[in-house]
Amino acid sequence: MPIKTLYNHDSQLIHTTCSGKTSQTELIDYHKTVWLEPGISDYNELIDFSEADISSLSFSDINLITQAMPEFITYSSQSKLALLIDNFHQGQKIGFYMSARSNSDKPVRPMKDFTSMDKALDWLLIH
Repeated sequence: MPIKTLYNHDSQLIHTTCSGKTSQTELIDYHKTVWLEPGISDYNELIDFSEADISSLSFSDINLITQAMPEFITYSSQSKLALLIDNFHQGQKIGFYMSARSNSDKPVRPMKDFTSMDKALDWLLIH
């Protein structure tokens, strides 16, 4: 799956667009790469899954992703994560991800899923 990430330092936003099929390994590698970047711990994050095919991700895969994340995540609990989705199936998996992250023993930042880019940016206070 191609993952493209842009850093908007003026708005303190990490904007990631995912397209095509995705895998557990690609998502873990994405998070490792992004959150090892210095000086971005307070940045909000927008991940756009609207063009991604996450149908091959099982709920077990998603659970493994959430378990691996605390090893390398360095974001501030004051930053926010907006997840842009396109359909009900994506919504189920993203909802499971958010629930699994909320049950983590590590600090969790506010997360919300959206079907509108404008609403996601408004929530992140970027738009």
